[in-house]
Amino acid sequence: MKFIEVYTGFNAFYYKKIKCIIERANKATKINDVWADFLRKINEKEIDLDRVLYKKLVDDYEEIDVDGKKYGILPMGLKNDNVPEEFVAEKEKLESGNFGRLNTFIKMFLKKAEFGPLYYHSDATLRQTFRRVCGSYIEHYQNSLGETWSEEDFYARLSDLSYLSVKYAVDLETEEIFAIGFFGALTKKGAGGKALTDAELYVMPEFRGMGIARRMVGLTFELAKSDGIENFDSITYRVPSCDALSFWQKIGASVTGLTHIEGSISDIIETIDKSQKKGKSF
Repeated sequence: MKFIEVYTGFNAFYYKKIKCIIERANKATKINDVWADFLRKINEKEIDLDRVLYKKLVDDYEEIDVDGKKYGILPMGLKNDNVPEEFVAEKEKLESGNFGRLNTFIKMFLKKAEFGPLYYHSDATLRQTFRRVCGSYIEHYQNSLGETWSEEDFYARLSDLSYLSVKYAVDLETEEIFAIGFFGALTKKGAGGKALTDAELYVMPEFRGMGIARRMVGLTFELAKSDGIENFDSITYRVPSCDALSFWQKIGASVTGLTHIEGSISDIIETIDKSQKKGKSF
């Protein structure tokens, strides 16, 4: 599957080729301005090659069994959107030594990196990949809170979110890739600057207890922090079937009212990173 190539064999190949290019440039008796600028920025640490392709991988690919069905839980991360898709996808072509135009290749590294979430549904529509999580979400709100949602309400809510991180799984029998959870939030301006607010967090019941919520929140907060957003506040709830308030308290949000939660984005990211190192799965 493509995502395994991206996260395993491709990374080793990518760094090996970059090393060869740097060595070739250093040995060249005459190089053009693009190459010279590329080497200068590497030497002066203006270009961090470890962060050119992927800024951060939140977790690894893993396979699980849910009620007798086998799924692959796909990794999440932040990808440099300035890296051409064909550069990532056409591994075999690149292995043959064909980089295309070297100047074009080098210019990719000279651009300012623009990181965004890595998604897997490029070959499918939003509604197809969210079909299962949409049904689960609607059922949850009906059973737990007595709220009636339609599919149109659900997709309208997704489209309104300023930030959105999604966790995907793949059915290992059919190879269908589908969403199993998402976290998103709006932005607002206040006395303390911009903040994330009105958050929406949901994980399908059969995929809970695996650390998925923590990873989606952490990824979204990483993106928000890179945009200069440092504060978060929202409204949550406590119901027996899904104790959302307990989750937020575990990752460092404080309670200022019966259901109001708030906190520092930097502090919550730090708590998430520490919990991941300790192997906690909330």
